[in-house]
Amino acid sequence: MSQLIIRSIRSRVVKQTLQRRWCTSTTEEKEFPNVHAMPDTLESPLSETVLEMHRKAERKWMDFAEKIKAAREEGEEARLAAIDEGLELSKELGMDLRRPGHEASLNLEAAEVYQARGDIDNACARSIAAEDAYKLDKDVGGMMDARSERAFLQAKLGQLQEAEDAFQSIVTWAQTDGRRGTPMAQSIAENLQHTARLGLAIAKTGLKQNEAAHELLGVVLPHFANENDVENTWTCLVTAEQCFRGMDDLVSAKKAVERQINWAKRFKLTDRLPEAEARLAGF
Repeated sequence: MSQLIIRSIRSRVVKQTLQRRWCTSTTEEKEFPNVHAMPDTLESPLSETVLEMHRKAERKWMDFAEKIKAAREEGEEARLAAIDEGLELSKELGMDLRRPGHEASLNLEAAEVYQARGDIDNACARSIAAEDAYKLDKDVGGMMDARSERAFLQAKLGQLQEAEDAFQSIVTWAQTDGRRGTPMAQSIAENLQHTARLGLAIAKTGLKQNEAAHELLGVVLPHFANENDVENTWTCLVTAEQCFRGMDDLVSAKKAVERQINWAKRFKLTDRLPEAEARLAGF
């Protein structure tokens, strides 16, 4: 399958709401579990011991936040080393003080680093670890987001059936339990559903289920284009080209390439123009 049609595709809303990655505001108290929410009227020595354990854990996470912030400026190796240090910290704290949500975010960040390096196997493994951590944290939205990342990586590895199954599970969740939460949770589920449908189109194209892929693209392409979602629209157009080629509809495939070129010019995707223009010349 063309490397062009596989990207790390997540909606902006999902990315903003699900993935808190120890950004510049991480050192603020609100980014960490609130120890002050624990009862402050307990007087037993045991209770005070527990409170002190939590305070120490919070201080360790605050120190780690500064460390990973600095590591991001140093480069990929320092960043990965800091991520692994954070994961080890969570394990050292034990089950009572463990932060599965932190572990999930760290693993997703590691997956992004590995993907940028082209190490898709390690990126996929980290995405699976993130999904497991979100499950432990009972964060279903986060779990589905990590599953989406994992499925796109599986598609890139050629594990198309596994990717299709994962994307379908996200769509099913978004249409059922995902609609029963808060308005924000429903918005997250809706955005995940759009990206999962695009993922399904990619997987089905690779599996030669071109009619089904074409139907899915007919839904998601107008949505992403209307949102001016540059990456997802581009991926839709490239997937559409592959889909039409699979259907032996070269006229439509050519039109998809022309739309790619127009989209690339509109949003100054200059690095993608030469290959698209070369494909157009090949018709």
